[in-house]
Amino acid sequence: MTEIVDKDRKAISLAVYGAFCGSAAIFLALCLAFWAWRVNSFPHSVATVTSVRDEVIAVR
Repeated sequence: MTEIVDKDRKAISLAVYGAFCGSAAIFLALCLAFWAWRVNSFPHSVATVTSVRDEVIAVR
């Protein structure tokens, strides 16, 4: 009797582990897809530094 219960538990725990890993993989794939879409869809800012001021600031 206990052998049947142990075999059922092993299958259930494997199914839960598989569902968790599958859900995590899908979540990470969605995050990566959103990041790729955001990077490729929005305009990038480009700036050129023309001059740099060198000032001494007194800290009190």
